[in-house]
Amino acid sequence: MTAKKTIGYFSVIMAICLALPLKAVSQGYAGPNKTILKDSSVVIGGSGCSSCCYLWTPATGLSDPKILHPIAKPTTTTTYTLKVTGDNFNISDVSQMTVTVKDGMDGLTVTPKKCCWSKGDSIGLSQFTIVTDPPGLENTVTLSPTSVPTNIFATSVGSFPVTFTARGPNNTTKTAVVNISGVDPDAQSAFQLGMGQFKPEEIIEKIDNIINKIKLGPCGPTGGPSANMQFATGKLCCPKAGCIKDMYAYNGSYNYDLGYQCDFPFYGIPYVASLNFRIMASVGASLSLGNVKTTCDGVDVCYSLGITGSIGGGVSGTIAGGAVLDASLLLVGSITPDPFEYCIPSGDTKCLGNICVKADIVGTVTTLSFFTKSVSVNVISQRCWK
Repeated sequence: MTAKKTIGYFSVIMAICLALPLKAVSQGYAGPNKTILKDSSVVIGGSGCSSCCYLWTPATGLSDPKILHPIAKPTTTTTYTLKVTGDNFNISDVSQMTVTVKDGMDGLTVTPKKCCWSKGDSIGLSQFTIVTDPPGLENTVTLSPTSVPTNIFATSVGSFPVTFTARGPNNTTKTAVVNISGVDPDAQSAFQLGMGQFKPEEIIEKIDNIINKIKLGPCGPTGGPSANMQFATGKLCCPKAGCIKDMYAYNGSYNYDLGYQCDFPFYGIPYVASLNFRIMASVGASLSLGNVKTTCDGVDVCYSLGITGSIGGGVSGTIAGGAVLDASLLLVGSITPDPFEYCIPSGDTKCLGNICVKADIVGTVTTLSFFTKSVSVNVISQRCWK
């Protein structure tokens, strides 16, 4: 009975001793397989325990076959076996790993880190994730072209190839071709809108009807609304805003000029069919959407409001029904303050406060029914004051 109890106790102790180190041995395996280039080295081995002993076989190409993490520099592909022994020889574990030695390149994989490039952007290796097989040859990679070519844009968006070349031992090379997208923000489809497409119909018609009915003796209204809007659409490269983004831009103005012109005719002048003295004055206002453009961060809208004024007078008349002389000349002076401009959402504000004045004599003179002379004489060149 005593012998049997002794054997039973010994069996329990052995089971416990064998079970405890297995956890340590499970960490002390040979580690993952490695791949290296010929004449290079790599550290091998996985996790281990402080009280274990290690033995790698074969010892060929190892810096020390009796440590967990030796440096391996085999000349050919080699499978290493690691034997792990615990304290008092109570455990033993065997595992293997292979160091594959390559004499050239097997692969090159390139993945872009960004989705698009703009016209004229430089193309660099840092903009791509590069993986070589075997690893460690990333610093040998070159690429072409190194900037976005300008001849790819039949439209605002173009796709073009970038060639990557990696060089391995013995002058072996691998190439990879990646097609990337380029965007030309200057390639825009533009069209123009005039009054027929852009005017607040009902309001303008009511204003025109009221003004056209106002006549004071020889004076009557002049001027009216006008608009000129240019629209453009295109593409922008905005990686942080969802890659390629639709761009639109428009600029132009909406103007309304109100003026009164008075003609004072004189009759009974010999040989003169008609002679009119004319005075005129007008004031105008313009609302300009001078710059509305999509950006990668949103849309920036700039408004400006300006006022213009003009005053003048002159003479028009004919002699012998126009057969001898038909003339119309006006002296016109204009006053133009610089507009106030405000941009949203950037908040940029411009108000220079300049006032500009100029005066010109304009008109036509026709003599003997066939000789016509256009007259445009600058009397006061444009002068501006703050």
